[in-house]
Amino acid sequence: MIINVSMRQTIEESDMKRIELERENALDELWKTRWVNDSVFKDDFAKIEEINQLARQISGESDIIVVVSSDKNIRTIKALLSMIHSEEKAGKQNLIIWENTFSVSDYSSLFSRIEGKKTTLLAISTSKESTQLNASYSIIKKKLLGSNRNVSTGGNQVITVTNAKSITISEDAEANKYERIVISDEIDEDYSANTEVALLPLAVAGIDINSYIEGFSSTVASPKWDMDGAVFPYELAKHVYSGGGVLIETWHREYSALCRWLIASDCITDNSKTAFLPCDMNCIESDNKTFEILMTLTESREDIMTPQFENCHEDGSLAMLLEREERLCFERESARKGVSIETRYLDSENGGALIAFLQMSKAMVEFFKEGFTSSN
Repeated sequence: MIINVSMRQTIEESDMKRIELERENALDELWKTRWVNDSVFKDDFAKIEEINQLARQISGESDIIVVVSSDKNIRTIKALLSMIHSEEKAGKQNLIIWENTFSVSDYSSLFSRIEGKKTTLLAISTSKESTQLNASYSIIKKKLLGSNRNVSTGGNQVITVTNAKSITISEDAEANKYERIVISDEIDEDYSANTEVALLPLAVAGIDINSYIEGFSSTVASPKWDMDGAVFPYELAKHVYSGGGVLIETWHREYSALCRWLIASDCITDNSKTAFLPCDMNCIESDNKTFEILMTLTESREDIMTPQFENCHEDGSLAMLLEREERLCFERESARKGVSIETRYLDSENGGALIAFLQMSKAMVEFFKEGFTSSN
């Protein structure tokens, strides 16, 4: 596994014994899920060429692509796009991941941006549509097509990616004969990072989804899960079950959306928050009832050489200054339970590995929490 996980505290012997007993049951349950099966048996690899072909088609026909989907799917897509370096520099600039909103000013800004541009509305729907998603889809579609609901207008078009759980978008796509890609009904929006939900927007953005899935697959299949890979999810589940809060923090802007994705998970308690440091330093005041999760990077994509100033890094490196301050801050809170989750750098493979690690951990947290509940 290329993700490095370091627990702040030594794990008690009694907990290690229970982890050894419970992890096999947790893994057995995980192997039954569609997303893990797709990864283990390489079914997600089989989708790649078709997804890349569709992504090239959409990109070739569009100046701008606007993606609408459920709030959960949007959080997943934004988390991945924010952290993974795009091999195609123009890809992300032409891709808008729309956050469902009723804000008039947000729509006005979007309409100004797409005015006069050949625009594709890419609607991804894998659950019953919410009011806000129906609003996003309907309002943007009307802007693009006007009254010609089923006719491409000025190069604008609607493409849908749906399954049987979708209702209004599927029905509208069928009625108006929009291009419609039908995907598995078994997609779970909490665990969609190796499905078309995430892979198509990543491919449109110019990200190498083959390398991404390689990183994802190698992490899911890693023998570390049969050793100490279950320690972090077990300790987090134990903490959350006892009513403790969670602080998910990072010093790296690339991880901000990922932290928001993680904290929105069902396995995290309401008594939780994210922090972007050092701006949110007031969020990490000493509180031994909080479980601290630090998302960190070994190597930055770039560095800036700084002039001399008080407490600057002696080598004049901004990246090394960040690394020093991050380490000192994490070490300072040694009495608080915590974990450091470290990725070397954020290319496609490492990004796939990281999101796979977090999805596996989320699922195991849910399993362990249920175990605590049934045993008490």
